Amino acid sequence: QSSSTAIPRRSSQIHPAMSLVDFSVAPSVSVDLASQQVETAKRAGRKGDEAAALRSLAKAQLISGAHLDALQSATTALALYRETSDRAGEAGALQLAAAVQLARGLGEEGLYAAREAVKIYKDLKDRLNEAATLYTVAEVRIMAQDFKEAQTTAQEGLDIAKSLGNKRGEALLLSTLSTARLGAGLKEEALVAKEALDACQGLPSGEAGAVEGKAIEALIAVHAARKTLDEAMDAVKPVRDRHQSAGNKSLEAATTVKLAKIHAMQDEFSSAVMVAKQAVSLAQDAGDKQCEAAARGQLARAHLAGLGNDELEQAQKFATEAAAIYRELADRSSEAAVLEVAINAVVAKEDYEEGIRIGTEALERFKFASDRRMQATMMLAIAGVHLRSQDIEGALIFFKKARATFNEIKDSRGESSAYLQIAKLATTIGDIEEALWSTQRATALFRKMKDKSGEAGILLVAADMGFAKSWGNVVQGQQSKAKQEAKEVMRNAELALGLYKSASNKPGQAVALLSIGNAQIILKDAEGALKSASDCLMICEELGLDHTKAGAVLLQAGAQLAAGQVDSATQAGQEARQLFRQTGDALGDEAAANFMKDAKDVENGSLEKENFPGFYLRGTDSFQPMPRELAAKTKREDAPRAAAGGRRAPAVPTSNVLIMSPNSGDISTAFLGFETRQAGVSQTTRIRKVEEKEEPKEADIAIAGPRYRAEVPPVYAVRWQGIQAQPRKEGSKANVTEGPFRGTGFIDAGPVGAGTAFPPMFRVSAQN
Repeated sequence: QSSSTAIPRRSSQIHPAMSLVDFSVAPSVSVDLASQQVETAKRAGRKGDEAAALRSLAKAQLISGAHLDALQSATTALALYRETSDRAGEAGALQLAAAVQLARGLGEEGLYAAREAVKIYKDLKDRLNEAATLYTVAEVRIMAQDFKEAQTTAQEGLDIAKSLGNKRGEALLLSTLSTARLGAGLKEEALVAKEALDACQGLPSGEAGAVEGKAIEALIAVHAARKTLDEAMDAVKPVRDRHQSAGNKSLEAATTVKLAKIHAMQDEFSSAVMVAKQAVSLAQDAGDKQCEAAARGQLARAHLAGLGNDELEQAQKFATEAAAIYRELADRSSEAAVLEVAINAVVAKEDYEEGIRIGTEALERFKFASDRRMQATMMLAIAGVHLRSQDIEGALIFFKKARATFNEIKDSRGESSAYLQIAKLATTIGDIEEALWSTQRATALFRKMKDKSGEAGILLVAADMGFAKSWGNVVQGQQSKAKQEAKEVMRNAELALGLYKSASNKPGQAVALLSIGNAQIILKDAEGALKSASDCLMICEELGLDHTKAGAVLLQAGAQLAAGQVDSATQAGQEARQLFRQTGDALGDEAAANFMKDAKDVENGSLEKENFPGFYLRGTDSFQPMPRELAAKTKREDAPRAAAGGRRAPAVPTSNVLIMSPNSGDISTAFLGFETRQAGVSQTTRIRKVEEKEEPKEADIAIAGPRYRAEVPPVYAVRWQGIQAQPRKEGSKANVTEGPFRGTGFIDAGPVGAGTAFPPMFRVSAQN
């Protein structure tokens, strides 16, 4: 991995959505039977019966994963209920529509429908359904990471459920309340998840499964945050034993899967594998295919965590088996989730081609099933593989294809998440134009959804762009502009911090404080940087955010060095190195090692503490060693010259350039082994300033074509551009356009970014 490029750490690409556990147990019918009931009622002209049948159909379609069909059925039922002035039916249809939107990941649309349903149920004094709909509202607000409103709404619904003696509703709302409190950083208060698990004991065995599973998941999350997973194990084992005594192998298997998960979270991988195998056997004995798939998926995750080659082979095997069962059950969302485990397994072996093959085959299956949302999900997974293999262009292609797909199915959350990924990656590689466009679109979508945390994340990407511009100005020797950009970083990061606080999102606050503290060091505000680092450390200690803590400790070390506290800075720098190593962050470790050299230089007097430049922070939370050009400009001493004859000839980088058809998305042109050579100018010694209004000379146009802007580190991109065509050479047989050409017959390429101009590296003209 290049030290000057921040490649985001691999994480799940599965687009967030929720499948609500039903608040009340009601019999469900198949899609075929419900469709027949709709047609029968429609032919008889019974609008009330037709609306009721459409609700049954929508529920069946929701269970099968046909979300768009479910939404259409629920919307049609809603219109019929309104036409017949059936207020209770109207509220029920709205509540069902909200559940469908939540399953699609469209929290804001679901929120509107759920709030309308709450109003109607309050008017009708239907307390049970009012509590059920408040449960939906709370889940929607959790999706949007608005934990404050989620807590208020869940508590309101919980009070109603308790007053009605509804144990199922009480358990569900306690689980939701626990999740909301944990999201707000209230770890002790979130232990109400134990009360949720206790409430499940009063439920009939036929009703307990999904509710109990939700309560256990909430409890595990709380104990993971508190670092008391042994207590989670102690709480779940009696539940497993109770089901074993009752002879309910299906519930015993489901609970055993949870125990395997806890073992894996405690790094007890052999125990996790053993317990997961027990769960598989129990599920097979019970004939519970859904539970068997879940057990095989957990077994795959346990093997994946082991990271040995044999373990990775097993992870791929069990994940593929789980995917096959989910495919048989038509559970495409779960299928995508376990396929991502298989992809992660082969990527960990650096078998990127196999990862892309798995993702592409799944993508084709989802295309055949016309499941656009799962298509977009697999596009994100494939983009992640390209990213891990350092194929930035390939990653951007699939991120953009996912974005377009989410847009087509009106999935605002998926689209905004894809825009956020593109913005981060574009910022990382210095494509400021693409990054600006993506941040603007993502901001608009997050605001539409009232997602404060999403909007804050975009502001941190804008801060990341500000850091890039600031360092670009440092390289050009424009210190005043560099400080101005650092002030803009401060503004964006502080706005992000405020949004995270209003949403009670403490992990987000910690990341925002990293950008604020680093900007304060650049602006020579050592006291402010120390406070930001201290605030960040408090949150990291409270929530157990180990990787962010490593960055916070390094930030604290930098603030201490800027304040002249060399001994404390050295000690903190050593601690940061240890933390980066523990979290497997090689770039962070190298950045901390370079900081230790700076601290030594300050101590021996070769570097003034006032000249400490701050840290190379990329991707909002990744501390990295500075690129060579930037490091050279931030040092005051002369670097020793290389020994004569000691320079090696630079390697010529090559890329595979794929050109996609804008309509079908298929590859129309491929350049394999495409060489990207620099032409005729030194990046570091011949930079000349270009004013905004400066017009290129005719000679320059003839030689170079259009100009590009570049920042440090220089990153090269290929783009379609109209260029000034050259006259045909005498005797040439090539049929080349002779006038200014604006189509796609020419390719022009060069550095991208902001601040300076270079001739392009190469130009290609295509024959007609």
